[in-house]
Amino acid sequence: MKTRSLLAALLGWMLLGPASALEFERLPEDLRQLLAPFEEQWRQLPEQRQLKLQQGARRWLEMDAEQRRQARDNFRRWQSLDAQQKAAIRARFQRFRQLPAERQQQLKRSFQRFRALPPAERKRLKSRWKRLTPAQRKQLLRHPRFPRPSKGGGKG
Repeated sequence: MKTRSLLAALLGWMLLGPASALEFERLPEDLRQLLAPFEEQWRQLPEQRQLKLQQGARRWLEMDAEQRRQARDNFRRWQSLDAQQKAAIRARFQRFRQLPAERQQQLKRSFQRFRALPPAERKRLKSRWKRLTPAQRKQLLRHPRFPRPSKGGGKG
């Protein structure tokens, strides 16, 4: 009998998950307001989806006005992509996530340096990148640190 009760409790927990993840009403007021469009279907959403929605709502609440504007712009840009473009971006992101942490940090720093450049310089570098052959791009990407434009390194 004890085993049956334990099994029933375990099965119930597996099917329903922790109560706090399922009860929309127990979310903080600010999260409930943001997640209101999901309220009716909340209990049917998988727990992982609920947690992701909560995380996103918390991030949104922590953003300032400029960060929110940029997030909206990024979302609109994402929505305008076709399925093939989205798949390519997801694949690149997967490859990035599989890189060693040190290499990820190097790439992030390179991207930050790129973003800090004046728009005209970014445009010039993008144009130069487009003129490279796939082999040249691959060679450049293997470099532990992308060359800085001010040093005049790289091919083009």
